[in-house]
Amino acid sequence: MKIVKPDPTQRESAVGELYFGAPIDYRYLVTRPDSGALDVCLVDFEPGGRNRVHTHVYDQILFVTAGRGIVADRNGEHIVEPGDTIIIPAGESHWYGATPADRFSRLCIERHINEITIVEE
Repeated sequence: MKIVKPDPTQRESAVGELYFGAPIDYRYLVTRPDSGALDVCLVDFEPGGRNRVHTHVYDQILFVTAGRGIVADRNGEHIVEPGDTIIIPAGESHWYGATPADRFSRLCIERHINEITIVEE
């Protein structure tokens, strides 16, 4: 067993090809060598910040930790709140981010393979 204590100084900001609207802050809580198969990442979106429509080659699990967010797929946009769990099957086009008026934080659990394909919007 290993207990990982989060280090709030290890946060990074991202903008660019995958994220837009507003910068995001993120930190990996679990990566290699802590886990041989999974990454766990905490991502904080500023109001209006989101990512582009994309797919993964693996299932992705999101757990909402704070704020109000939007998760969208081919069936439309869905409001999510703390405690909600989102399961995104491999290959499903989706995006998520903060509502225009709220911050949004989520944990992401996914395989080490970080293969993301951005879908043209």
